[in-house]
Amino acid sequence: MGFWLATIPKKSTTRLALFDYIPESSPLKKWVTHRNAYLLGLATILCGLAWSNILMSIGQLILVGNWLAELEFEQKRRRAINQPILFLMLLFFALHLVGFAWSEDLDYAVKDATVKLPLLVLPLIIGTTKVLRKKEWYFLFSVYIITLTVLSVISLLKYLGLTSSIVMDKRDLSIYISHIRYGLNICLGIVFLLFQSVDFVPRVKGIRLLLILWFTACLILFQFYTALLILLILGVFFFISGLMSKKKLSSLFMVVSACLTMALIVGCILVFKVYQDYHKPVPLDYNQESFFPARSAGGEVYGWRGNMYVKENGVYLNRYVAWNELEESWSKRSNLRFWKKDLKGQSLTKTLLRYMSSKGLKKDSMGVSQLTDEDITAIERGVANVYYTKHWPIENRIHQTFDEFEKYRESGTANSFSLALRLVYWKAALDIIREDVLFGKGTGDVKQAFKNYYKTQNIDLEERYRRRAHNQYLSIGVAFGLLGMAFFMVYLLLPLTSIFKKNRVFTAFWLLACLSFLTEDTLETQAGVTLFIVFWSLFSFALNPFYFRSS
Repeated sequence: MGFWLATIPKKSTTRLALFDYIPESSPLKKWVTHRNAYLLGLATILCGLAWSNILMSIGQLILVGNWLAELEFEQKRRRAINQPILFLMLLFFALHLVGFAWSEDLDYAVKDATVKLPLLVLPLIIGTTKVLRKKEWYFLFSVYIITLTVLSVISLLKYLGLTSSIVMDKRDLSIYISHIRYGLNICLGIVFLLFQSVDFVPRVKGIRLLLILWFTACLILFQFYTALLILLILGVFFFISGLMSKKKLSSLFMVVSACLTMALIVGCILVFKVYQDYHKPVPLDYNQESFFPARSAGGEVYGWRGNMYVKENGVYLNRYVAWNELEESWSKRSNLRFWKKDLKGQSLTKTLLRYMSSKGLKKDSMGVSQLTDEDITAIERGVANVYYTKHWPIENRIHQTFDEFEKYRESGTANSFSLALRLVYWKAALDIIREDVLFGKGTGDVKQAFKNYYKTQNIDLEERYRRRAHNQYLSIGVAFGLLGMAFFMVYLLLPLTSIFKKNRVFTAFWLLACLSFLTEDTLETQAGVTLFIVFWSLFSFALNPFYFRSS
């Protein structure tokens, strides 16, 4: 016992941090320190951001345990006093606790506050801990980039069919978290690579450029179009700010930002081209406005089902359908059953009707006979329009967007139409906000407010599509009213005013976050809230602006 006590470092205080009890002679003394535990916690979170909620939780538990075990509460208090933005961040979490007061569903309020715990934990710990040294940040940066690289390679293998996973949808390429969040992580990785200062590591500029190109290719290949659009907008911001800057900027920075700007311009031209393609009439050998002759070439009476005005490539979907002929002819060409689902999980019958309409074919035995083997394979895989077999995926997504809005306008239903659904969600959120303008529904009643709205307003949405706002600003408004939205804007803008001129990469991250808030409830999931607040806190409290550069 005497030897053990002799090994304890002499300190002026009687309270010793947990790791101070490790004997000086122990080989663990060099590595098991509170600083290393802090870095381990952050690294675990960054490693889990793009694929594992469990790792994010473990990382936060490490940080909390280490923060408490350090016992340096007086130093932490002093650092907190010198960080006024920290109190603003903590007040934002406190707002969710205050919102319990006018919530009826307290169980959901507790669940929501639990998801948002990172809004309390990470600013408090990072804001009261010593700033990161350059090599420490480079270690964390490397963990993040290496994780994204490994995950992107795994996604590529899945995309190419080289794993046991069958990928029928781009959402299957992400691992355990939303593909939206996965794409945002890759986009953020590109931003960090573009600005990262690594002067003390030789010959890495070429690697940075290769990784930037690789991650950009991933956004395109994996069809992470939300993140890709945000990246292009950031590229315009980089380019314009670079031209206006008085500092000499690196060639890598200017070339990449110029390329992103040009890509956005090309994208706008592509949108116009697809718009023209979408409105190009399909040649027909029959008058689709007429109901005569009422029989197919095989003698079957054509049936008219569903909405008579829904179109595919300008051709009526539910007209000139000989159901018996169609089913019999299809069964001769495919092993998939006519009334079941295609390989994408959609109604095969609807996919077939859409595909044949897009080619201008009548839906009968004659029409099926004009389908090629490639057409049959495409239909089996869930491809619902011949256009999608002849164009790039990004063109197909733009075409789908026009098609979604057109069908929404014609049918009045937004089921399965992602952008049209968002319009419905946003309108619902605005109407709910009007019911309680100042204070909102409270932390726990947001979900129920949407349920009641869809029910009372008799909104034509399937149960699985009856969701929340899909817009973070509106979600805050529903929960806390206009006063809460005003506070949220202060929460976002105040740190920017003090850091903008010093740290260009923080501004890029700020833009990325604010743009993502437009189409997603980013702060309503563990992956989203952790992605936002860990970097928000690091930029606000732990990172020196000189760790990044564009010159």
